[in-house]
Amino acid sequence: MKKTLLAFALMLGFTVPALADACTIESVQQKALDVATELQSFAQKDPTRFQEITQEMQTEAAKLQTTGNVQDLCDYYDKVLAEIRA
Repeated sequence: MKKTLLAFALMLGFTVPALADACTIESVQQKALDVATELQSFAQKDPTRFQEITQEMQTEAAKLQTTGNVQDLCDYYDKVLAEIRA
């Protein structure tokens, strides 16, 4: 599972399009790593919801990457982190 999360985070971080507003590619990469790290702990607490979140993330993050808006990706990762931490 750790390899899957790390691969997912790296995939999201390195395939991000150009810069936008206050959010940079580096901040998206950091947020992706933060999400992956926190998902590891979350997976132990709620495995079912973990599966749902990762499936949602694969779809939503891929969609956001095609728009070229890095700020939207930052906002999305912030939303996911808030959900995991709640």
